Amino acid sequence: AGKTGDAMKALEESNRIYGDLVAQNPGIADYRRDLAISCSKLGGLYGQSKRMDEARRAFERGAILGGDLAADYPLQPDYRREWARAWSEYGLVLRSAGELESAMSAIGQAVAILEALVEGYPDHFSYRLDLARSTEEMGRTCQEAGDLDQAGGQYLKAREQYAQLLQEDPGNPSVLASL
Repeated sequence: AGKTGDAMKALEESNRIYGDLVAQNPGIADYRRDLAISCSKLGGLYGQSKRMDEARRAFERGAILGGDLAADYPLQPDYRREWARAWSEYGLVLRSAGELESAMSAIGQAVAILEALVEGYPDHFSYRLDLARSTEEMGRTCQEAGDLDQAGGQYLKAREQYAQLLQEDPGNPSVLASL
């Protein structure tokens, strides 16, 4: 508990500092991105500590910040990727807490963001890998919720996405680790 408590204090302080930086410099996108990422990390740590109300607040703040950043800078696709990552991580925390409907909604947000990102940047390998992973997580969440038809469809879609990635780069360790 000591290391988790120390990490939580450090992330809470990080959030405070980034929040101050954003308040003083709202036009600096990197500060906003760092605050959104910090919120997601803090939400994950709260979730691991079973502090779900705090986890929700942190993730929701990160999602709002990430969404605003993605809207304000549509030509910066990595902001959308981070926004999707935050939704996916939120979904995993909700799933681990047994909140499967909410988890499916959060992961569904990640999948939708990533699908749009991949549509706009079809040759970007890492965006497609993120989409395959989030699609697989959606399948896993549907399976845990008992929706085996939906789970099967998501798993099949993820398998096709992974197969395409593997065809393009057969030795890619990130893809191989996901299989």
